[in-house]
Amino acid sequence: MNDIVLAAVAAVGVWLVVFHRRARRHERALAHHLVDVSEVARDVMRNRVAWRLRDRVTERCKRMVTVINAAAASRSRSRQIGIELPVVLDFVVLCLSAGVSTADALYRVGAVGGGALAAECRVISAQHSLGMSLTDALRESARRHSHPAWNRTVDHIVDALDRGTPLVGTLVALAAEERAAATRAVIESGSVREVAMLVPLVFVILPVTVIFAVFPGIVALEFVV
Repeated sequence: MNDIVLAAVAAVGVWLVVFHRRARRHERALAHHLVDVSEVARDVMRNRVAWRLRDRVTERCKRMVTVINAAAASRSRSRQIGIELPVVLDFVVLCLSAGVSTADALYRVGAVGGGALAAECRVISAQHSLGMSLTDALRESARRHSHPAWNRTVDHIVDALDRGTPLVGTLVALAAEERAAATRAVIESGSVREVAMLVPLVFVILPVTVIFAVFPGIVALEFVV
């Protein structure tokens, strides 16, 4: 009886040892797979974070490019309006002197011209033809562009239309002022660019001149020596 009990206990012990070893093997294999799964999960999370960061950076870059392009287009349009304004004012003065109304004069400017200010006159004429008053259309144009000279011109035209005062002399004076302002701007731009013109002179032309002047002398000295 004791032999049977001892044999049973030994069998149970052997089974426990074998089961424990197999359990440890399974634990090691499972731990290895868990490590692989955790590494994959970390890689996935890193990729998600990188993708989100890339999307945010791309979106911000697109916004910056859009803002920069809009600002550049606004500056270019404002500069074009400043250049075209004296000519447009002269044409409006010519039309008003011939007995044409202000609305018809702006319509003629839009029909004949092809610049930014002519396009704006076409918009004003279209709004006026759809039922908006000419003063409201001009104020809307001033709010839309916020160009100082154009706003000043619109204010004078609106005041003349509201009060019924002559507009030809005012527009002639405005055209003269805009031409004088354009002349001053050109002079100021030339004075600023004089410094920029010295850069190629100092860093390109002058060194080349010195090299051509000094190099033959150095070669002659070496030949003598």
